[in-house]
Amino acid sequence: MVVQNPQHTHRKDGIFYYCRRVPKDLLFRYDEERIVMSLRTKSITATRRSAAAITSHLDDYWMSIRIAEMKIPKLVATDAERIKQHYIKLPDALASYHTLKGIGKDVLFFTTSDRFCKYLIDVLGDRHVADYSSSALSLWVDFKPVGKILLTTNNRPEIRGSDDGIWRRIWKMPFNRQFTEAEQDKELMTTLTEELPGILNWAIEGCLLWQANGLSAPASVTASVSEYRSEMDTVCSFIVDECTVAAH
Repeated sequence: MVVQNPQHTHRKDGIFYYCRRVPKDLLFRYDEERIVMSLRTKSITATRRSAAAITSHLDDYWMSIRIAEMKIPKLVATDAERIKQHYIKLPDALASYHTLKGIGKDVLFFTTSDRFCKYLIDVLGDRHVADYSSSALSLWVDFKPVGKILLTTNNRPEIRGSDDGIWRRIWKMPFNRQFTEAEQDKELMTTLTEELPGILNWAIEGCLLWQANGLSAPASVTASVSEYRSEMDTVCSFIVDECTVAAH
């Protein structure tokens, strides 16, 4: 079995060395194109730990150089008006983000972030970055759920999950009542209109019960969901159909 060296390392005469190429945009700060140093260990575990630490420190250092070269003003604790002058707007922040994070990225990285930035400005306006608040960002949501999904089907949807996370969301309401031709009311709307006062009283009574006791599933719905869940449970179906279950 071949053990792969940790990232940015190689082995020479049994000793591990750290080797990493300097990013092209930072070569002006270095005399060589690569950083090479001996880790003074033959242990791959110690090498992995040291290499990860050096990589992290280099990434932070190189980021600080890039920020310094961009000449971003440093914020200091001072009066509100002076701090306000240092605030940058979203397009400027996006340009800095592209400079810092866009090295080696493809076109999709830039077009996607440009598009999202434009959406935000269209909804909330071009503000200083510090002026965007969580309450203002709520305006970003242009759809709010206002109801429940109701499926009226002849065949029940197949539900492969057997966990409570899905089944506590399922309420199966059986519609078992059929009306014969003789039972059908061809003037149902007229009949309901005549019964409006009683229907309203019935609705008010139900509303009061709901406010007092909450919305609980009736026994018929609970039994229907239990049956539905058992039918969707393939393991349970196999045991029922193919196995003899003995009492313990």
